[in-house]
Amino acid sequence: MANVRGGQPSPWQSQLDRRTADGLEWARWAVSRWSQFPVGETSRPLVLVDSRVRSERGFATGEAKMAFLEGRVETTVEMPGRVLEDVARGDHPRESPDGPSLLITAAELSETEFVTDRGRQSLPAWRLTAGDALGPIWVLDPEVVDWRPEPGTGGPPPDVQQPGHGPPACVEVAADDRTLTVEWLGAVLQVPGSSSTCTAMLVASPRAPPLRLGPSRPVRRGVPSVHQPEWVRDDGRRAVRLILNLIWFVLAGFWMALLYLFFGVLACILIITIPFGLACFRIAGFAVWPFGRRIVRRPGSGAPSLVGNIIWIVLFGWELALAHLITGIALCVTIIGIPLGLANFKLIPVSLMPLGTEIVSADDPRQFV
Repeated sequence: MANVRGGQPSPWQSQLDRRTADGLEWARWAVSRWSQFPVGETSRPLVLVDSRVRSERGFATGEAKMAFLEGRVETTVEMPGRVLEDVARGDHPRESPDGPSLLITAAELSETEFVTDRGRQSLPAWRLTAGDALGPIWVLDPEVVDWRPEPGTGGPPPDVQQPGHGPPACVEVAADDRTLTVEWLGAVLQVPGSSSTCTAMLVASPRAPPLRLGPSRPVRRGVPSVHQPEWVRDDGRRAVRLILNLIWFVLAGFWMALLYLFFGVLACILIITIPFGLACFRIAGFAVWPFGRRIVRRPGSGAPSLVGNIIWIVLFGWELALAHLITGIALCVTIIGIPLGLANFKLIPVSLMPLGTEIVSADDPRQFV
């Protein structure tokens, strides 16, 4: 049922209807653009999903970035004319045609991955090196034939808002010529325990000046906060982890680390079990200070790690797992030590199978062991 007020559609419903109509208009235009695609051919032509020209790591300065986007390039080396034409085509209209150009200093034919209608494919491409570019600029080799609509097919693009693009942001430059205040419609970042939106930061490249967004108006009730990067979060979580680690070190961490070090030295003395000893030393560091870190399975660890872990269980693993189990139960009995007891239980799997694992930050997106 439509959302109406006093017999009239609400502003929200009107905006949704307008965006739906705009989306349909763009869809009709896209279908007309692709109407000549040879869909009936047995050997369909390749369709490139991403751009023929891309920068791998961005640029060190804003001037170099704009020169690349606007196609203001010069070269001191030889390359096919069509390669230079693709780079000079740019993605943006030239706002400053007399601005500084991006100088290409090296060019060689190589290959790299492009996204196509058949997935990622490694295709011949020219690897260009340019001043103030933090990485190579890749240009698809002109000999690679990819299908694209002819210019002008389907007529001009619709003069309505493109789907997926919100209203333009309002940008205000401060007196220092570096600080930008940006207002736009989007999700709200909220600092836990605060009534104001937090400060976010976008960095275009390692040497480009940062763009700070916010703080903005107070957050309205009922507006959920979204996931925030580690550097945006409140420091309360770090303080809790520090306190837990200090208590853990006194009650369990120091003694468990000594046990791991003992077995590590013993394994290294036996020579053939040195890999087990190194694993013991690594886990000992984790056992001393576990909160804020976790253990994940290392990609590519296969049969050798499995065989080694089986041997480890027989030689040292069951003793360490038993020590964690006893220590965890003892801590849980005290009630107040339950968090530390649970931490002991979480160490049991890695005490049994330490090979093929690595220690990462607790905020690392990879899966647990």
